[in-house]
Amino acid sequence: GLRHWRRLLAPITYIFLASLLPAIAFGEQLRQNTDAQYGVAQVLVADAIGGVAQSVVGGQPLLIVGVAQPMVLIYTFAFEYLDGRGRSDLFRPVMSIVLFFASGLHALVALANWCQLVRHFTRFAGETFGFLIAVLFITDAIRGLVHEFQAGTSGVQFDTGVPEGEESAWRL
Repeated sequence: GLRHWRRLLAPITYIFLASLLPAIAFGEQLRQNTDAQYGVAQVLVADAIGGVAQSVVGGQPLLIVGVAQPMVLIYTFAFEYLDGRGRSDLFRPVMSIVLFFASGLHALVALANWCQLVRHFTRFAGETFGFLIAVLFITDAIRGLVHEFQAGTSGVQFDTGVPEGEESAWRL
């Protein structure tokens, strides 16, 4: 009855927010990096489809499914590659082919039970990957800060009410 729903409310809320907040953040980053060809709406729909498919097929109803920084980098590099050749209109079809190929590889790995090979890797590989992700986040943050504080890029105008020439050196 109602008692069971109260026990499930906390994990359901946690999983929902743990999936929603990165989808919004990474979706906005993807929107900026791909000239709005892929954004928050697409990330949310992909997360929803992936979450439902995983819960039905994989039997894990409370699983965090979503986009991560490496995927943002792959999408950004693919878009920049195509845009540099004047073919940014092919971004979605190319990424669709790439993702179908990746899903085929995932199915092959699962059917061949190659997941058991993970035990042969050391923690060093995982820690190195974590370090890479941290460096990518830091560089993106620095790039965003530099862009935000470059002259004329913020688009925000402050009216201090102080006549020109009488402004303080500490003016924002």
